[in-house]
Amino acid sequence: MKALLVQQPTIELKVLDMAQKPLVLGHVYGTAMPSSLARIARALSQQVDEVSFSDLRTADPSNKTLHKKYEWEGGMLEVNRVGADFQQIDDEVRGTDIVGISSHFTCESGVVEALIQHIKEVNRKVKVVVGGADVKTRPQEYIKMGADLAVRSGLNPAIIKSFPKEPKIVGAPLPSLKEAVLPDFDPLKDNLPKYTIGHDGDLPEGIRPPVATIYFSRGCSKGCDFCETRNKFEILDLEDAKALLRNYKLAGITTLDVIDDNLLCEAARDRAKLIELFKYMQREGFAWNFPNGLEIRNFIAEDEEIDQELLDALFNTGCFGAYIPIETFEKREEYEKLAALETQNKIIAAIASKKPLRLSFGVIMTPDATEETVSRMKSEYLEIREIVNSASGGMTKMRCSVFHLSPIASLREMPCKYGEANYPELRHFHVPAYDGTTFSARELLLKKLEIMRVVDPANFKALSGGTYQYA
Repeated sequence: MKALLVQQPTIELKVLDMAQKPLVLGHVYGTAMPSSLARIARALSQQVDEVSFSDLRTADPSNKTLHKKYEWEGGMLEVNRVGADFQQIDDEVRGTDIVGISSHFTCESGVVEALIQHIKEVNRKVKVVVGGADVKTRPQEYIKMGADLAVRSGLNPAIIKSFPKEPKIVGAPLPSLKEAVLPDFDPLKDNLPKYTIGHDGDLPEGIRPPVATIYFSRGCSKGCDFCETRNKFEILDLEDAKALLRNYKLAGITTLDVIDDNLLCEAARDRAKLIELFKYMQREGFAWNFPNGLEIRNFIAEDEEIDQELLDALFNTGCFGAYIPIETFEKREEYEKLAALETQNKIIAAIASKKPLRLSFGVIMTPDATEETVSRMKSEYLEIREIVNSASGGMTKMRCSVFHLSPIASLREMPCKYGEANYPELRHFHVPAYDGTTFSARELLLKKLEIMRVVDPANFKALSGGTYQYA
């Protein structure tokens, strides 16, 4: 029995009428490693004779194919597939029994649907298995797309040997964290040199590819309404974490995107273990980034001072960047994970004093945003820019983002102007699928662009090219 894992093309979401030049909303991830497929390869190898891999995204990252185009708020949105044409994998599809696809983002689900249909046209007998974050939330939709198996949690390899005769949704128990995190990079080995960007865009000068995602923990106990993570927090034992790192190093991975849901939950449980883990990473020569965000209030010790030892460990010379989730400048007391603004800025200054190459920040423009919200985002972001420049001596570059509430838990429970069935591409952090209480969907996007022009003109200018820019 043979299995083929495929990374689908990504999307470029382009707004055609918001400025003189078309604007690409968000970074286009053309050469990012599909680390989740490497972990699936490990599970599959227990039950099939051969696991191969084809990366349509990285095979031709400059190729763009019009996926769809539609009216949006009086203008036009253009969705392009970015990557090689589906036909490139036809021979592999004809010679395999199972095709596995990871679909993490609703905005890419239209591309996944088109890929499934193409695979079925090439080989009617092949079984298509899909998993990933979006499949977990909407498994029935993937069955409708033509998938034979929609996996809502960890892949139980035994399912492959006794494949159901009819399309089926399965929800096997989550594998243990130790089993879930261990990848098999062997099927990806020919592509490893091509993986030159991380989850935060292009690597800064001096940081060597390939870059892969890694996580040492999963879950978060905070339950913020803008986040879907509701799993209990668990973390690898220190020796298991070190063994995982050795596996990455043996594969030739030099740079890591640390994507834990909330790694700093561990700071309150066993900070000494966390400190030793990142000292070990430094000794082993890894470079790393925290693109998924850190709960920075956990850098405050019991005496209300900065926990300098913990900060030094995570932001030692191996760390080149981090995403700092500001989330909101208003009503911060409603969220357990957020510190008061004064405390937050104190922590940001301490992080910037370590002179990481870059820091990115994000706030959410919620549906109840007003002109006062917009004004405050401008003023508070400009203050953060001054703090970072002063604390780092101008050594740290910044990016300031404004996200829309999509595609996350609260939004799934509220009325949407653009439903995910017909407009899956609008389940995207960079464009609103809803009207707000004060602003329409179009006005919410325009307000976001207005803020970016003021607080981050370099990143605003880069929108025309579909890349993140730091300044």
